[in-house]
Amino acid sequence: MIALFLALSAAAAPRDVRVGLGGMAEAWSDASISGVYKSGSLSGGGLIAVDILGPLSAVARFSYKRLTPETGAAPVFEVLPVTLAVEGHTALGEGLQGFADLGYSHVTWTERGAQTSLRGARPMGELDIGLRWDLGLSQPAMAPAAGRTTPVVELEVLLGRRQGFGKEGFDLSAWRGGAAAVARF
Repeated sequence: MIALFLALSAAAAPRDVRVGLGGMAEAWSDASISGVYKSGSLSGGGLIAVDILGPLSAVARFSYKRLTPETGAAPVFEVLPVTLAVEGHTALGEGLQGFADLGYSHVTWTERGAQTSLRGARPMGELDIGLRWDLGLSQPAMAPAAGRTTPVVELEVLLGRRQGFGKEGFDLSAWRGGAAAVARF
């Protein structure tokens, strides 16, 4: 999937690139996680996306969460989901764009206690839908350089589902919602 992401991105003519930072809220399906830690969390994360063909983009999203039990004692649970997806997007109006992502998530986790440490990873599917607004914060240069465009600042809001397959280990399936500030170049 990573090779496909890079090949499609490199093969395309110069296109828009989006880079963003934001927050993500997740509600997990696994009762063993919510029994010790919480049923969900807020986390920081980011994205990079490259337009590849018409209304399609290659998108990479990541976030990181570190949880401790509500009692404050050990163990510590860390989760790092990385998603590679193909996104379809369409204009919905002046400065407003709708999008949907479908892709693969690789979710790495670590649980560390006072005496033990467990690690693992789960392959998962991901589907996100959302809206992207041009905030109108950038202005064209007075004397633009040939071939250069003015960066655009956008607000991206999404809802999604990460779904695991199989019954072994932690079920890191999650309902997700997030927002990010995105710069489009």
